[in-house]
Amino acid sequence: FSLTIFANIFMMYPRAVVSAGRLDEVMHTPITVPHPENPIMETDGSGRLEFNHVDFAYPDADEPVLRDISFSSKAGETIAFIGSTGSGKSTIVKLIPRFYDASSGEIKLDGIDIRD
Repeated sequence: FSLTIFANIFMMYPRAVVSAGRLDEVMHTPITVPHPENPIMETDGSGRLEFNHVDFAYPDADEPVLRDISFSSKAGETIAFIGSTGSGKSTIVKLIPRFYDASSGEIKLDGIDIRD
């Protein structure tokens, strides 16, 4: 071992410990999004995404992050979400795979509510 390699390992170890702690926290986070009782497994495969009057507030937040968001997108279409830091751009993307559920409104994929 050269001294440089040893120094790099010494500097990277605390970062690795912190990263492992964060991963452990994520892996032990309870699931808060309910699963549907009778999920719809097949769609027409068109890839159409619709947000209809979607509102969202993070748990324990005083104010909603998103208010009355509506848009639609076809498969292969490019959409840009533009806004300042904290304006909800990433939140919109996190609602699609149901990392969170919308507080109100509906999100549809191929005409089917993603909660179904």
